[in-house]
Amino acid sequence: MRIQTREVAVLTLGDSRLTAEAEKGNRERFWDLTFGWTNSPRMAASGDKDFVVIEGALHGFTPCIACEQFPGQYSNTVKNLFDYAAAWINARF
Repeated sequence: MRIQTREVAVLTLGDSRLTAEAEKGNRERFWDLTFGWTNSPRMAASGDKDFVVIEGALHGFTPCIACEQFPGQYSNTVKNLFDYAAAWINARF
């Protein structure tokens, strides 16, 4: 399925590393596929799309213990991911 031709709701989820400068290329690719840069041909056709970054999550959405400012700060990253996705899906389908 080509995202450029489908007009269904699109949810793009990323981990907090996407906010780091080292991940700038990946973040821009996700953004381009979701929203596009100035009518990019790679942009999703859907009018309903969201790009969400889960704070404190690593790849796989597990907690980044080294990123915590206090113990347990990001212990709920997986729950946050599934809670957000469930609410997003339930609001649309």
